[in-house]
Amino acid sequence: MRFACCLLAAVLIGQAPLFRTRTDLVALYVNVFDQAGNPVLGLQKDTFAVSEDGQSRPIDQFISESVPLSLVLALDTSGSMKGGRFAFAREAVAEFFHTLGPSDEVAVIGFGDRPYPITSGWTRSLDAVNASLNSIGPVGDTALFEAISLGLDVLTTASNRRKAVVVISDGNDFRQSDRPALRRGGTPPAFERAARVDQKVRRNEALLYAIGVDPPPPPGPGSVDPSDRFDAAALQRLTDPTGGSTLIVHDEGFVPAAAARIANVLRQQYLIGFIPLRPSDGRFHNVRVTVKACRCDVRVREGYFADKR
Repeated sequence: MRFACCLLAAVLIGQAPLFRTRTDLVALYVNVFDQAGNPVLGLQKDTFAVSEDGQSRPIDQFISESVPLSLVLALDTSGSMKGGRFAFAREAVAEFFHTLGPSDEVAVIGFGDRPYPITSGWTRSLDAVNASLNSIGPVGDTALFEAISLGLDVLTTASNRRKAVVVISDGNDFRQSDRPALRRGGTPPAFERAARVDQKVRRNEALLYAIGVDPPPPPGPGSVDPSDRFDAAALQRLTDPTGGSTLIVHDEGFVPAAAARIANVLRQQYLIGFIPLRPSDGRFHNVRVTVKACRCDVRVREGYFADKR
């Protein structure tokens, strides 16, 4: 991934860059929480420490206020979302629009048998999104991993450097065409799709979040096939390395509250920029951010891929 920019602060805030000089700069979007899970705000640059592959790196850029965000919302429109579940998912979409800053932008995509755009490009209009959603009825299977891939593709047209994808879903990645392979045993097709999107996620700077609806199974033995249970771990393996997270709710009515929580987290991030040790070796480099004299939980991308030149 290329982390080149001209004066990071100016680019991210949306102002014209003051210099044309090209600099390779890794941008890290950092959330800090106390032991109770509350955001820790007001920290200064000198309270943070950054290391790359175990070697300390100086912090070249630091921004503590929120910077413009380009956000893709990926909404599950498969058949299992019918009824109240889809209505609560729409409320979750509205929660993100309520927190938009003046330079933020949103794109909404849906996914059933395949992912598809709900908005035509980027928007700030919730009314336009709702008008499009009114013409959509939940149907089909769950192309979850393809939706994440499309979300990342949409972000390539974003105006802002700070980017995120939020997935709202109640099911695992599944196609009816998977059934013959599942009956034969071996590696499920969804695992292969997950591996492909994992590589794409790891090579992208965007944050990835997910809201999973996982209601408790009905009482009685054998009432639910274990393979139909929501696979939170599959989403966590994708979201957590980006610095994002997966929130699981066991009642569909809590989906809007989960969306509000993620929107709040996105508003309370620190931005740290540093010059990498080996910016063009084509390899993955681990990154660690710590906060001095604080027993804090720091959420940040686990590393970055350098461009090979």
